[in-house]
Amino acid sequence: MTPPPLQPLRILYLEDDPVAVEMVRSLFAEEGVDCEIVHVDDRDGYLRVLAAHGFDLILSDFNLPSIDGFEALRLRDENAPATPFVVISGALGEQTAVDTLKKGATDFVLKDSLVRLPSVVRRAMCEAREHDQRLSAEEALKRSEERFRRLAENASDIIVRYACHPEPAIEYVNGAIHAVTGYLPEDFYGNPGLCLEVIHPDDRTLLEGRLRKPGVDPASLVVRWRGRDEHVAHIEQRLTPVFDEVGAVVAIEGIGRDITERILAEEQIRLLSEAIAQSPVGIVIVEPDDTLVFANRHLCELSGYTPLELRGRSTRLLFADNVAVEELNEMNARRAEGKPWSGELVLRAKDGTARQIRAMIAPLRGPDGSIRHFLGVLEDISLWKTEQQTRRELETQLFQAQKMEAIGALAGGIAHDFNNILTAIIGFAELLGQSSRQDEEDAVLIRHILTAGRRAKDLVAQILSFSRIQEQSQAVVDLSHVVGEALRLLRASLPATIEIHRSFEPALVLANPTQIHQVVLNLCTNAEHAMRGRPGRLGVSVRVVRTGTAGVPSDLPPGEYACLSVADTGHGMDEATRARIFERFFTTKKAGEGTGLGLSVVRSIVRNHLGVVCVDSTPGVGTRFDLYFPIARTAAEKTDTRPVASVRGAGQTIFVVDDEISILTFLGLRLERMGFRVRRFSDPLDVINAVVRLGQRADLIITDQTMPGMTGVSLLRQLRDAGCRTPAILSSGYRVPDEEGLSALADVTLIAKPFTGESLSNALAAVLRL
Repeated sequence: MTPPPLQPLRILYLEDDPVAVEMVRSLFAEEGVDCEIVHVDDRDGYLRVLAAHGFDLILSDFNLPSIDGFEALRLRDENAPATPFVVISGALGEQTAVDTLKKGATDFVLKDSLVRLPSVVRRAMCEAREHDQRLSAEEALKRSEERFRRLAENASDIIVRYACHPEPAIEYVNGAIHAVTGYLPEDFYGNPGLCLEVIHPDDRTLLEGRLRKPGVDPASLVVRWRGRDEHVAHIEQRLTPVFDEVGAVVAIEGIGRDITERILAEEQIRLLSEAIAQSPVGIVIVEPDDTLVFANRHLCELSGYTPLELRGRSTRLLFADNVAVEELNEMNARRAEGKPWSGELVLRAKDGTARQIRAMIAPLRGPDGSIRHFLGVLEDISLWKTEQQTRRELETQLFQAQKMEAIGALAGGIAHDFNNILTAIIGFAELLGQSSRQDEEDAVLIRHILTAGRRAKDLVAQILSFSRIQEQSQAVVDLSHVVGEALRLLRASLPATIEIHRSFEPALVLANPTQIHQVVLNLCTNAEHAMRGRPGRLGVSVRVVRTGTAGVPSDLPPGEYACLSVADTGHGMDEATRARIFERFFTTKKAGEGTGLGLSVVRSIVRNHLGVVCVDSTPGVGTRFDLYFPIARTAAEKTDTRPVASVRGAGQTIFVVDDEISILTFLGLRLERMGFRVRRFSDPLDVINAVVRLGQRADLIITDQTMPGMTGVSLLRQLRDAGCRTPAILSSGYRVPDEEGLSALADVTLIAKPFTGESLSNALAAVLRL
């Protein structure tokens, strides 16, 4: 394959033979290597030019009167170590050639094989670019690791990693440990045993037993920690084992949360509940032979009996048939020993209703110490029991809601980063699309890139909708095409044991493609889970149906519908499970495998598309979902992926500000091709310096919103305060918070990332009135 054409190169050529220089110039011209060659013929000229100017490539003869190839390489390493270096020599021994490569030369070419030089230059430049890309990737990885390190360091929860092998050691503990224990992380690094020493002695055995389990139960464990100053804190710990390739536990990762305040609050609530419970409660006095002597009014209200109906009767009237044998035996044993007993009982009222009762029975002794009677205090806890169950359910729902809120916030941040990346991808693809050097195959590939980029843009919009409420746009699409796209994306994530059967008919519906993708993903993921661990069949079909025909729900409004069916041969569902599958947070999956929101989201999306969901499931056979969408009567919209026409500038100066170098590069190239003069700034402080201190002026400022140290709105506000009234375009990969004060700034146009050349052109035309 023919290598891609190079961008114009600046080449430094160290050669004392002018004829050789001209031969290289001619050869490059013939081979289409666009370059500027700066020729020097001695050491001083080489060093002077090398130190003063940046070059893309260095060509050097090996033997010159004032310098040889090794010295030229050494000077290159001191002044421009990243610049590729190619040796051109009339005669170069094998060992000398090897030595030049060892000392850092990119390649060498003999003058009698000079025809190789263009390909060598192309390869050298490609390798240089790949080297720069690797460095950029490594730097991005370092920044990512730093972000996660800061997250861990700033977390309020304690995060620790304990290595078990080869020697016990604390590999990491964050700063939150100091607030709880008074010890610094360094104290734990120097003394791994401190992890157990801070545990309260009465709880240490419990924790040690948990750590000795081969698999380490990951469930939460509440233990007491004792700090350096002897204060005690209640810590909720979650321990997770880390296994090596043979399944041995090599480390334990833990998260600890100080719940002391919560424990104290729960204790206060319990004490308050007990104090209230001692008010109107049922009180009975019975003979040692279990004969009722007295019952107060509240007990009579609970039981429905009058005092006369109870007096002289056995307590079996109230409890006999409802007390478990073990409970009854324990209560009688305690009474026989003359000791108090308490527990929960079920009271049977006169009308047959049952009440949950908390009972306490204590002996009443006479002056001689003998037991004369027993006192029973009976509290109706039926409502409390119900409230406790309701409270647990509400707490579960609250926890899930808080978790989804946190995921939503994280999704918004991820979407911001993705929009920056997509801006560069779509922008550079459009620039390639405008190139006159592309053939038809390149044009097709560029259109594919743009199509994929715009689909990714829609997916990012879906992520943003997850983090905040916003309307989703709908268009007329072929449902079969959208479902097919989703299946192609899903195929790689499904195990090979699942056979996919497709059957698609053209069906135009008014829908949001990204949400349809979400529906297919959720349904197919559930189907895969139902068939996990065994071969299965996943059937996905789209067909057009009409109301009134067999199999179509009778309650649908009359008309034609596109029916999307997803069927599996999994374990199926019983009636009780099927009745609850659309409830939020309901799931039959194990903890950590699902949120219970998938089918709730499916039904919500289908309803927003004016459709309905039908389910048919048989235990042991499988499950089938039928989704009905109204047929649209207009043609499907087609996305135009051709490069858009752009406005033309007349040399106006535009300041471009963005900390993302790829976006800065794309915008600069795009604007320069439009006829504008561009100044690029990766740091907003440089813009302030250029405008406020140096008095430089621009016709327009295009700035990113989210940048390290200063937002775009803050930058524009400072410029406005300094008297700069230059109009601006503010770009953002996420929404601009109201508190930023954007609405108070005049002549500022907002453009959302990822933006295309067309949207950029529209914004420029509006702001500059082109």
